[in-house]
Amino acid sequence: MGSALVGSPPAHPSGAAPDARRVPGTAAVLLIHGIGEQRPYETIDSFVQGLAQDLNIAPSRLEHRLSLCGDRVTTSIRIPGDKPIGRFGTRTLDVYEFHWAGLVEGKIRLHQVLWWLMRTALTPLRLWSYQATLPAEAGTGQGPSLRFLLGEVWRSAGLLLLALIIVLPFAAAILGWRTLIDALSGLWSLVHSLRPPGAWGVLAVVLAMIGSIVLGYGRLTRWLRSPVVPDRVAIERWKWSSVVTLLALGTVAILIQRMFRLDLVGLLEGIWEIVRLPPVALVLILGVVAWMLAGVLVRYVGDIALYTTADENSSFFRTRTRILESATKMLQSLCGDPGYEGVYLAGHSLGSVIAYDSINRAVCEARVVPERGEAVSAVARIRGLLTFGSPLDTVYYFFRTVVKPGEPVRAQILSSLHAFRKQPSGRDYGPFQFAHYELPTMDEFVWLNVFSPRDQVSRRLAFYKVDRQESRPYGFGPVGAHLAYWTDPEFYRLVSEWL
Repeated sequence: MGSALVGSPPAHPSGAAPDARRVPGTAAVLLIHGIGEQRPYETIDSFVQGLAQDLNIAPSRLEHRLSLCGDRVTTSIRIPGDKPIGRFGTRTLDVYEFHWAGLVEGKIRLHQVLWWLMRTALTPLRLWSYQATLPAEAGTGQGPSLRFLLGEVWRSAGLLLLALIIVLPFAAAILGWRTLIDALSGLWSLVHSLRPPGAWGVLAVVLAMIGSIVLGYGRLTRWLRSPVVPDRVAIERWKWSSVVTLLALGTVAILIQRMFRLDLVGLLEGIWEIVRLPPVALVLILGVVAWMLAGVLVRYVGDIALYTTADENSSFFRTRTRILESATKMLQSLCGDPGYEGVYLAGHSLGSVIAYDSINRAVCEARVVPERGEAVSAVARIRGLLTFGSPLDTVYYFFRTVVKPGEPVRAQILSSLHAFRKQPSGRDYGPFQFAHYELPTMDEFVWLNVFSPRDQVSRRLAFYKVDRQESRPYGFGPVGAHLAYWTDPEFYRLVSEWL
């Protein structure tokens, strides 16, 4: 996998760039985003900004590079350090992004998400008999205590209540469809009685424009509060131009209302008379809540449902396989690039799960005997894993493949296939105990996990052997805390130390 500066001569047909472009002490960082409708290069934008500020990179020093990864052209941002970076004195970092959001678009529907949500909420009860080994798998070496049992009961009750709260608006909206249709019919009759209709239509268009500009003005104001605003002068000018436009449109709206004597107050009173009836109000409120939840569930929870499904009989498993194979291929390409002395993986939220699984998949492939030498050498160049806002423990708890006590061979196969940095199960397999096996050596590998107590997605990892875990005291709500890593200078100081 060779790299080339944008605007420089093309790389060799094989994908390897000329030796003159190789920079000694260069390492690659593969960044993997989390859930949601992430746009290409949004993640790399935030990460490079924070890291470049921590390293005090001067203007015009960052480089956009294009690399050949198989038959695909891949973007990276080169960060040339003015002083040695991290544990190995790295002089140059190439930051890559693995963008997987496009692989899940349109792959799951709302009813599938709701069914998955209810099934997941029942996990502690469905798998009650399999929970006995969890304390030992979390590295405690102990069996389940009374406190652990009570915690599982509390967890089950809480999850079921949460699932019911989410599903309730959808059920109420469906059951109240006749009430909703009656209310909409009343509104339609009210709107149809408005005279003159042309004036009302023009007024509606003007008011819609005013609403859109007000929302845009709010975005401009928020952008101007950012520490780095490349187009500050243009945004300031557009902001004040928007104020003038709002005044002009407001004047037009008043003139239309006065000229045609449009009874806005009467219209609002008519709408209120329809929607204030308790049955209508309840259905409308729950319908709006359901509509808002639908988008959130499909965009965010749907991503989790698609990737965490380990059941090979599920249609979701194909999407998971495609994501993991693409991420592993990119990781292996970077590891096989002679221009890099080391490779790092960094994953946020669900991206941390993909990052871990990619390393584990690469480790498994390195254990294949015919290709052992080359693959082991490539894996040995992975220097670290950074997980932040990571739900790895939660994913393991809820979505691990469960094995019955009477399946010792199957249990050990699955353990071997997912052995990378996993805490030992502590189980006694008796006469069917496998011989000891070795994983490829990764002496330089360091795993850093950064989490926040206010971030309800992340936590201190217990089911995995992590070298260093750091807590950040973000003073935001759950959503704000989950995103706060991207703009936290202290987080990037930890990243610089980890590299």
